[in-house]
Amino acid sequence: MTISWTEGAIAQSQTGAALTGNTTTTVQWGTLILRLDETTPISYATTYGSVGAQAMVYDLDVVAEQLAL
Repeated sequence: MTISWTEGAIAQSQTGAALTGNTTTTVQWGTLILRLDETTPISYATTYGSVGAQAMVYDLDVVAEQLAL
């Protein structure tokens, strides 16, 4: 998954490693603290690729929380 944002008028992004497992125990998680420009959105992108006879099933949860500095 890739998270993108703009900070100081400069585009930024953070990309996680590709998940290649095809089981329910294959997981990825992380925490990012971003300082972004007020008028720009945070966006995310993910890709899907299944291997084998059975299609992979996945969940994607993204949570954003505003923190006071």
